[in-house]
Amino acid sequence: MIDEIDAFGGTMLFMRMEADARGLRSRELIGTYLISVVKRIGMQAIDAPTIHVVDENLAKTGVEPFTDDGGITGFIPLSSSHCAIHTWPLRGQATILIYSCVPFDIEAAIDETRTAFEPSALVPTDLTKHALINNPKQAV
Repeated sequence: MIDEIDAFGGTMLFMRMEADARGLRSRELIGTYLISVVKRIGMQAIDAPTIHVVDENLAKTGVEPFTDDGGITGFIPLSSSHCAIHTWPLRGQATILIYSCVPFDIEAAIDETRTAFEPSALVPTDLTKHALINNPKQAV
């Protein structure tokens, strides 16, 4: 029963970054990054990365509330969960989520991200401790 789970024992890392638009719109770089970060943290990919490109629309940049102005979404499934990246090249921004039901080296993932994208800003957040698995009835 789910109420009896004490902890999920895994790791969940969310990263926001600002980086050069050329890298954020590169299918090749994003695909290579997904493979390399998975290897670097010792995880097992169960398929090749999937990369989806949404055409950029300069007219939507700066529109509030946020509307999609294009970019890339990349995803790689892991035997223990997944890694995903979403980029907005016109804004010079991206988000990355690495989730695994087994622990992994967060610093290695951050270092691999810095190496691949050379971001001007990178804000990693370890969401592992925020997961309300101990008492899912408290989750909103």
